[in-house]
Amino acid sequence: VRDDWPREKALIDALATRYEWPVTEETPRLETRYAEKMSAVASTFADDADVQALYAEALMCLSPWDLYDKQDGAATPVWFSADKVLKPIGERIKAALDRGLALAPSHGWLCHLKIHLCEMGRAGDFDWHAAEALRCTDATA
Repeated sequence: VRDDWPREKALIDALATRYEWPVTEETPRLETRYAEKMSAVASTFADDADVQALYAEALMCLSPWDLYDKQDGAATPVWFSADKVLKPIGERIKAALDRGLALAPSHGWLCHLKIHLCEMGRAGDFDWHAAEALRCTDATA
């Protein structure tokens, strides 16, 4: 990678920590290392919506479908949404998504990930702008 492409170099360096072959029982640790690397990349390139999407996705993979708790701290089934609060990892995901969406409000991947985050939460917290942005996306473009 060319030295004058620092973003691409940082992304490749982070991505190189994510995968191994063959897959072993240690492979899940790689997801954690990748998310840690992407945290640094997201801080360095805080004004890049694509990088924020990659960081949010890396975090989501660490805790799939387990981003909320009930306000009393009890485990919450995915379908129960009346009194959910984001877990700390969910807060980090939301922050990355909100940073990216502030830069590019109709970014397809950020909107997609934001909907996934919101669909597990309280109905009143759903991000309708993200849903509308995806609905209005021209898939042929």
